[in-house]
Amino acid sequence: MIESFQGRELDAHYLGYFDCFNRQLFYEAHDVLEDLWLPDRHGANGNFYKGLIQLAGAFVHLQKNRLRPAAALFKLAWTNLEKYPREHERLNLAAVCALIEKWLGDLEQNDFSVNPLTVGNAPRLSLLTAQNSGWVLYDGECQFCINNVRRHEKLLRQHGFEPVTLQTPWVRERFGLKPGSELTEMIVLTADGKRFGGADGIAQIARRIWWAWPLFALAQIPGIHFIFRTIYRRVAANRHCLGGMCKAPGQKTS
Repeated sequence: MIESFQGRELDAHYLGYFDCFNRQLFYEAHDVLEDLWLPDRHGANGNFYKGLIQLAGAFVHLQKNRLRPAAALFKLAWTNLEKYPREHERLNLAAVCALIEKWLGDLEQNDFSVNPLTVGNAPRLSLLTAQNSGWVLYDGECQFCINNVRRHEKLLRQHGFEPVTLQTPWVRERFGLKPGSELTEMIVLTADGKRFGGADGIAQIARRIWWAWPLFALAQIPGIHFIFRTIYRRVAANRHCLGGMCKAPGQKTS
């Protein structure tokens, strides 16, 4: 069920779920995603995966003409999925919740006497194309910066950010950086060309990650915004020591 999806950007079990669902293999869809949900059932995506499993389970009940149990699972699925942003893990959850409401409405309208599922009207779910949020530009001569990017690279790419060093030729040209220019902060360059430096850049990254969004909201408060910037400047000023060098590139040791 998942073999053909191995090695892709998204988890093979996650992709396999949609493939099975769209082929009306609802039980198999439930089974495939359960392998992804079980290790993460108490994690950030636990309720998200659980909601999708319940959605597939609701259609298993419809296939077996068990209409009231199907309605119960539709409600549980909606309760779990509505906790997440309108778009999550490349899935338009607003559309999914609307789909659930439509099928639940059909069941209730006919007082659970008519099964709305037929071969010709089976639902389909589509994933959104990969987003391009922008670029995270960092000092490629700073070991602390490199380590941080490596640690968070998967998360950044999942949310559409491409890590690139400030030493990259096109970056130098765009920002007028000459060899030996002092690099004082990380820069987030968004897909629409906006530039955010330092703590403001971190806030923009947090803005696009649903569980980190409160950090972005806090950063909009003037007093806290000042504190964030102060902390960032202090860390940035000492980043070479934090990376284990304790000197700026080219600086002579005493």
